[in-house]
Amino acid sequence: MEVMRGLVQQGKVRAIGLCDETPFGLMKFKQAAEEAGFPAIASIQNSYNLLERNDFETGLMEACHYTNTAVLAHSPLAGGVLTGKYATGLSGDGESRMEKYPGFGAKYLAPKCSAAVDAYAVVAEKYGLTPTQLALSWCYSRPFVTSTVLGATSTEQLRDNLMALNCPMTAEMEEDIFELYFNDHRDPTKGYAST
Repeated sequence: MEVMRGLVQQGKVRAIGLCDETPFGLMKFKQAAEEAGFPAIASIQNSYNLLERNDFETGLMEACHYTNTAVLAHSPLAGGVLTGKYATGLSGDGESRMEKYPGFGAKYLAPKCSAAVDAYAVVAEKYGLTPTQLALSWCYSRPFVTSTVLGATSTEQLRDNLMALNCPMTAEMEEDIFELYFNDHRDPTKGYAST
């Protein structure tokens, strides 16, 4: 925190943020910064997407709200899984992050996640969207999400990501997503053990 304060004072860093932190961790960092006179924690960057939202929505969201901490949702496409590109498994060409970096995002390839992705793809099709557009529209429409952190490895992927900005989340879409979430697919990343 001392180093970060120096960087803020030098104008090299505008604000301090956390990454992959818990509600308790956020609160302790906020408390420590306040007690020591350090710059306030301005943001938190945690994974948030249709497959991994329960922890955030049942704890961290409240901590962020009451501490005025901006939320930067990273992995809004669950490592690319929510695009549907892994629906038939890994390509085998060694080019995807899932193949290049063993263990990266393995939780998103679990059978429970595959079932959830398939279900969300049906919802996307119902509304004339791509799975990518549905997943990003979900994140973009959450009132507590300040920004999303996503990546694209092709112009086509970038175009699809940007087009999601033109796909507002309707009440009907939200209702379908909540129904899937509450009835069948609540945080399917939990309980997965990589072998």
